[in-house]
Amino acid sequence: MEENKKSNISKGTWMVLIGIALFFDALEALISLIPVAGEIIAMGIDGVAFATFWLIFKMNNETYSKKTFIGGFIIGFIPIVNMLPECTLTLIM
Repeated sequence: MEENKKSNISKGTWMVLIGIALFFDALEALISLIPVAGEIIAMGIDGVAFATFWLIFKMNNETYSKKTFIGGFIIGFIPIVNMLPECTLTLIM
């Protein structure tokens, strides 16, 4: 049975992480309104967002799950489901 270990990340850092995730999701939603180039730019925004989260997790000696990262990246390719804020959802997971 797995033990629930306490996170090394403080509540203040979690609030900043969620704010960053919401910012990236809003930016991605605005950029996605551009027909073709918007989708390509949105994938780049996802890459920057996930790299930012990975870096902050590494700085706090935490692990950022590869399964969660891949799941969030795949959500961005599904037509209707990609309207969900995948950065925020993967961070909360």
